Amino acid sequence: MAVPLRTCVACRRSTVKRELIRLVVARDSVQPDPSGSHPGRGAYVCGLARCIDIALKRDGAVIRRALRLGCQHVTLDTRRLGSQLGEMGDAQEQRRETSTSASLLGEIPGRAATRE
Repeated sequence: MAVPLRTCVACRRSTVKRELIRLVVARDSVQPDPSGSHPGRGAYVCGLARCIDIALKRDGAVIRRALRLGCQHVTLDTRRLGSQLGEMGDAQEQRRETSTSASLLGEIPGRAATRE
């Protein structure tokens, strides 16, 4: 089965969908969609601090373009969104480090290591 790939709007790096944070327009504002199930167009950003900074520059112009907002009156509160993305990016980085260290040790994430 093919794994869905998405592209970060900031660094343009393609990676598996679950490694990126999805942004959507919900209730007339841009919000993170951690479940990835909100209907409508989504924009994806890496959890890396530099990508979040690039995405939020110039009042979120990169995000607005990716979501095709144009002249729509949608609120993009870059401060609030930046703090939400920062928290989500930190949590994502911790999960990535945990799964990387587990795979280096030959363990399966979420399972206890078995010793012979």
